[in-house]
Amino acid sequence: MEKSKRAIVAKSAMSAIFLCGAAALVAPVAYASPLSYHTIDNFPSPHLGKTEPMDSHIENVDGVNVLYQYGQPVPSFATDGFKQPGRQFISLDKVWRFQTDPTDVGVLEGWADPGYNDQNWTPEKIPSSMDLYGTKGFGSTDGSYWGSGDSLYDGFAWFRTSVQVPPNWNKKFVHLNFLAVNYMAWIYVNGQFVGEHEGSNTAFSLDVSRYLHPGKNVIAVRVWRPNPHMTLDRAVPNGRVDYWPYGGIVYGAYLEATDQMSVSKILTNTGDHTLNTDVVLYNHGSKTATRTLVVNPGKGSGGKPVSQTVTLAPHSVQVVKMTFAIPKAQWWTSSTPNLYTVTASLYAPTPGPGPGAQAGSTTGTVYGPTTVAGALQPPVGPNPPAVPGGPAQPGPVGKGNPPQPPTPPAGPGVKPLDSLTTHYGMRTIGIANDHITLNGKPIFLKGFDWYSEFGNDGESITKAQYREELSEVHKLNANFIRNNSYPRAPFVYHYADRHGIMVMDEAPNMWLSGKGEERQLTYGLSKALVESMVWNHENNPSIILWSMSDEVQQNHGYFKRWMSQLVDATKKLDVQNRPVTWCADPWHWHGDSLASVLGLNEYYGYFYNTNHPKRNYNYYLSRFHSEYPNKPILVTENGSWSLKGNGNSANTPGSQEWEAKLFQENWDVALQNDSFVTGYTYWVLKDYKTRGGYNQNLNGFSTMGMLSFNMHHKRLVYTAFKDAKNPIAYSSVAK
Repeated sequence: MEKSKRAIVAKSAMSAIFLCGAAALVAPVAYASPLSYHTIDNFPSPHLGKTEPMDSHIENVDGVNVLYQYGQPVPSFATDGFKQPGRQFISLDKVWRFQTDPTDVGVLEGWADPGYNDQNWTPEKIPSSMDLYGTKGFGSTDGSYWGSGDSLYDGFAWFRTSVQVPPNWNKKFVHLNFLAVNYMAWIYVNGQFVGEHEGSNTAFSLDVSRYLHPGKNVIAVRVWRPNPHMTLDRAVPNGRVDYWPYGGIVYGAYLEATDQMSVSKILTNTGDHTLNTDVVLYNHGSKTATRTLVVNPGKGSGGKPVSQTVTLAPHSVQVVKMTFAIPKAQWWTSSTPNLYTVTASLYAPTPGPGPGAQAGSTTGTVYGPTTVAGALQPPVGPNPPAVPGGPAQPGPVGKGNPPQPPTPPAGPGVKPLDSLTTHYGMRTIGIANDHITLNGKPIFLKGFDWYSEFGNDGESITKAQYREELSEVHKLNANFIRNNSYPRAPFVYHYADRHGIMVMDEAPNMWLSGKGEERQLTYGLSKALVESMVWNHENNPSIILWSMSDEVQQNHGYFKRWMSQLVDATKKLDVQNRPVTWCADPWHWHGDSLASVLGLNEYYGYFYNTNHPKRNYNYYLSRFHSEYPNKPILVTENGSWSLKGNGNSANTPGSQEWEAKLFQENWDVALQNDSFVTGYTYWVLKDYKTRGGYNQNLNGFSTMGMLSFNMHHKRLVYTAFKDAKNPIAYSSVAK
């Protein structure tokens, strides 16, 4: 079927099922589909809709909390950009076949089967946002384009591709990794159902080792996106949102093959010239395996590699804890974003690990002397010494085995059986004197909210487009971004790490109702998405703050129980113990004992208090400070809108002068209270697309940006924000 015909048929059918379209979006109304509810809640899954389908949970392994999904430890997703010795990768970022399934017949008709004929399906590149398939004028403010193409298609759709698998993979542990599929996904390999995922903008990994065979293999992905005006209590978010909920395989995918015993994850935590690593090892195989683990803190750090012998039983997990002195490392700050690379490698064991070696025991060896503040430290053995000035030390690493001679386990040319690399920065985050501190000194966060999207690519934008957006941080003399509403693609964090941009990462818990929060207490999806966010991104030094939610309902009895779940999960998983917050308007702050920082979305002079915005804003800041002493306040949203060109009165709502004036007034009040206000975040960097039910005459655009959607036009507020001086200079946070 031609793309244009497919889009027309799909929209026509969906209008009958979900009542989706321009007319339906005028007013937020909950629409239900018995077909979709039945299918979603009863699809083959061990959970049967009672709990989230990933079976996310935390297990304490050797004193370290490890996140599990689908019965296995969640691996690192930072590997797709690295060349990892001992690993093989096949990128799935290419052209797939795509077809909508408005009446949900794909499962019954075998659309996942290898022999199914998909030649009439539309070829579409991955990653991509399916909203833009056959859609014209998506990035235009011309309202006549509203609803064109597949932009308003909600419901089921399918993607299919084939991949050639090397013969040696039949003895490998093979992951199928998706960086984000929105909103729900069911994964098939060669016609067999592998797993189900729920939740937008969140990476997940499936073990596909037993589903693949050498040669051609077929991968099929069934996707479901709900109508944003359909109330579905178990979903996150569970209804309307103020952004565009792009659907499809939006962040890309890849296959990753490792040795049966592999490094799943490296957790890093730094102190004053110290590095702690928790290396999560997993034996996927059916036999007990012994390996020599070598962890190298990286070039330029001054640290020395450490070796341990590890034996794991089949299908077991172990965490190896190590502490390094890194005497040459330099601090990571906004102005000096120094990065280092830690590598954990597994080698075939060296002969004779020593008497007393048992399954699960470890032997520690330091290659060469390690110094801390000029003092010579002995090799890591049964009782590792405390590091002066460093973090608390882990338990014994050499339990059960004597130290080995300080010689590497692998000679020149010997390759590891598996390895994993991750970046880290030497920096500390804390709270003192009503401010967030970086490396022990107070900071003021000057930044903005943003949605990562472009007119031709939706949310699946290129690295060049990310660079264009993120380069605005320094152009605007800012140092901070809030990843509002959902986590971003891995490149965003890599860029922020390398360019000294501080980040608040946020889970997709936007605008949840009290009924939705009550359902999440048992369904567990909101907690699973927080756990995934923290586990997947906790090594990034750029992340200094976790946000649990945005403008959820708080004035009911379930809120504190629900928020306690999220905060508790965050604190269990984040070995760096970053501050925790959530974003709310000034009248609905509850559960203050759970928050490290108070995140306030305030719109004085725009949504409310238009007569005396500065006076009222100052009053509420002072009131909050008196009610919640010793908690820094971060303005997480403030802004307004403009449509009219310049040359108008600053008292004319909608003019650029009015928009700039409101910013300046709010900024000035924040700085007047900078003894306890730790930052200000402007809403937003650029105009954004929304299906929130308004501005359809502008093709769904919210015009609250400092920049236009295509970034070609700067409003007056752009210059006002750029010229606003940070009260704490960047250089003052370099220790």
